[in-house]
Amino acid sequence: MNSNHVKMNEGATDKNILCKMMSDDNANEIFEKFICNLESGRIQDEKNNSLLGYIDEYVIHDGNGSFHKTLKNGTKVYRARIITPKNDFDKIDCVQGKRNGTKMQWLWNGHGFTESESREAPLGTNSAGRNNIEGVSYFYCANSQETACVEVKPLPKQIISVATFEVKTTLHMIDFTSTTKSKLKHPLTYYTDPNYVNLETLFLDIFSCYSNPVIDIKKYKATQFLSDYLRKTGIDGICYQSYFDNKGINYVIFNSFHENLEFIESEIILAHGIKARFINCNSKKNNYVESENYVKSKKYNPNEEIEDLKIAIENWKNGYK
Repeated sequence: MNSNHVKMNEGATDKNILCKMMSDDNANEIFEKFICNLESGRIQDEKNNSLLGYIDEYVIHDGNGSFHKTLKNGTKVYRARIITPKNDFDKIDCVQGKRNGTKMQWLWNGHGFTESESREAPLGTNSAGRNNIEGVSYFYCANSQETACVEVKPLPKQIISVATFEVKTTLHMIDFTSTTKSKLKHPLTYYTDPNYVNLETLFLDIFSCYSNPVIDIKKYKATQFLSDYLRKTGIDGICYQSYFDNKGINYVIFNSFHENLEFIESEIILAHGIKARFINCNSKKNNYVESENYVKSKKYNPNEEIEDLKIAIENWKNGYK
């Protein structure tokens, strides 16, 4: 191979690297501009916003269906709620036992919240969430019991009610999960965009916005706006990756009418423990400390865990200490 050919290859490589860097910067700039305009209330004409223009072209009107997914009839989804001491006792589908002197003994029949308490909060009563503003009520759920449990971030030994719902009609969803990420490599790259915007980087910014945890609920404003924008197109909901469970998928369903989602049952789950790993960044040995257990969600079975059940009932009476 002659030296001129080597220089040409090196030149082409340098150009690709430069284009990649420029396209990443352009993508980040579009997303950051959207956030800034949203926070300052300067998004007057939605169609003229660059980010929404890309969503229109590649998500809503995508002919390949890369961002579209269906939850078919018969699909099971799971919704978790932490049971609060004392306040939620009358909402549990429990069996009343005998009175022991002046005290009433309560026993669970294995069920969690009733159907009405397992569904989304009534309109106007709930706080702001990742996809909803305060007072607006959407149905949040997950593809597995484990994902539903970790998403409510329980403390060790807290008790969780996990309800199972069954999809009764095909739900058309926008897919913002990692499975969509793999489809972004081609053809959605800066090579196909005339403005040199790396669309993979742009949409990964959106994915992260949906999945990453936030401390300040004001940070939900971006996903709240985007979810409402997509809801107006007539879709039934959005899928996005769970931050706390690598294999988990979260769903927000806009129309959770009883004929769309049928309540099957609710179960009592015990958050058995927490696992955490802490890495010492100052150590040359890369030492880390790891606790014993992750959130091992297991069905709370009074027959097998009678002693834990007694403790739980006492906690219910007295409140967690």
